[in-house]
Amino acid sequence: MKLPWRWSPVVAHRCGGRLAPENSLEGLARAAAAGLHCVEFDVMLAQCGTPVVIHDETLERTTCGEGRVADTAWSALKSLRLRDVHGTPTDSRLPSLVQVLDACALHGLAANLEIKPSTGCAVQTGRAVAERLKTWLNDASLAVLLTSFERQALDAAMAVAPDLDYGHLFDGEAAAALAAGDLAGCSHLVFNDAHVDESSIKTAMTRGYGVAVYTVNDAARARDLWSWGVAGVISDVPDGLATACYDTSLA
Repeated sequence: MKLPWRWSPVVAHRCGGRLAPENSLEGLARAAAAGLHCVEFDVMLAQCGTPVVIHDETLERTTCGEGRVADTAWSALKSLRLRDVHGTPTDSRLPSLVQVLDACALHGLAANLEIKPSTGCAVQTGRAVAERLKTWLNDASLAVLLTSFERQALDAAMAVAPDLDYGHLFDGEAAAALAAGDLAGCSHLVFNDAHVDESSIKTAMTRGYGVAVYTVNDAARARDLWSWGVAGVISDVPDGLATACYDTSLA
């Protein structure tokens, strides 16, 4: 197992949390302006195989488009306007993975890249994302952690780029995840805040894993998690949690 990748204590969810439209270049700029050092974002494949940054398999919730991401080419996706948290169209456009990586490097932001495959495309997506990232890293430097809920996606990415850092995302009970036995190759575990407790976090740390927790929007809860040894909390209100972190000298 590799040495744990160094999380920032506060990670901006989907590029900037509620600071900007979800998974947008604007979110990265606002996260950096707010003094944050790390962002999380989601990557899936367009119809043409281009890795793009979006959470949902469909376009309606976060963009002004319609249909499935996997059925739409990048040439059409790149012109779509993103919606804000209220559903109002903005001037931000749906970005590609390379655009987001370039912006992270520009703003000095470490990246937690979640491989978020469309249904049935886990292996294809893991492989394509790792290939694109590996190529990009040949010409640039960036602290990156690749994560996914999909074990097949992680395995496919590891086969392409075994030297990168990986983390397994879990939505169920943390204790059950630790007993699952499918954590090979991962240096980090990322748990749902609704299903984590101090015991499971400390068990993971004892086994040598770095631990992050999503989605944490309450400062008191974040302080508890940090005190238990959680390396990073992924938040929709990262600017507010960063203030809480620094005020308690837990950065």
